[in-house]
Amino acid sequence: MNAAQADAPQELQFRLRVDEAHCDRAAQGLRLMAQHQYRSAVRRYEAIGWLRRTQQGIRKIAPAIAVVALIAGAAMLWVGCIDRAPGDFVLAAALFLEAVALWRLPRWVERIRTGARAGFERFFGNRAAAMMRKTRRAVPFEAVYDLRGDLLAYSRLENGRWTHRWHRHLDKLRPRGVALQTPGLLAIFPKPGAVIPSMVVLTAGDGAMVAAIRGLGWTVVDIDPAPGDPAATRPS
Repeated sequence: MNAAQADAPQELQFRLRVDEAHCDRAAQGLRLMAQHQYRSAVRRYEAIGWLRRTQQGIRKIAPAIAVVALIAGAAMLWVGCIDRAPGDFVLAAALFLEAVALWRLPRWVERIRTGARAGFERFFGNRAAAMMRKTRRAVPFEAVYDLRGDLLAYSRLENGRWTHRWHRHLDKLRPRGVALQTPGLLAIFPKPGAVIPSMVVLTAGDGAMVAAIRGLGWTVVDIDPAPGDPAATRPS
């Protein structure tokens, strides 16, 4: 064996039959992965020190400002009663409303934030799951993945004809890429917090594809289908 042959990268091939049930599992997996990625982005956002301190400071001073607005409103109401000026009553009413709003601001902010996060989780999850619609319409077919070193190529055998779908250089995705897997699916996202994957791979139940990707130096995180959290780090 010469040096060129000894240094040649490994060549592996993975084949599997894809049906509607597999596509449905993959769609649910993409939904969970996108939601996990969104939650991780939110956690990094919340971990920014100066931003967290600013938000906490605003929440603390809001009630104090509400008290000032309430006192000012009472003063304008007293002045309005003396001068009988309609404008003073309008201003007093506006100050009273402002005081109530500031007093309840921390609770409102928390409710709005919780509702917005839940809405974004559903939106990004559904958007990612929709990536499987076109694939589902093409079933049944045989998916074939050829891994040559860091080059992964995807082809289909359907109705007796071969079609080349795509190829990806995994080494270009590795610097910031995030690899996640659920039953029947492996996806690589371009960076932490990204909700749309750069690559979606349908996998068989033997784990051979994931093992080969890990063999190239990737850390593949298992997403538990039940809670949608990483299997190794989900709360016990």
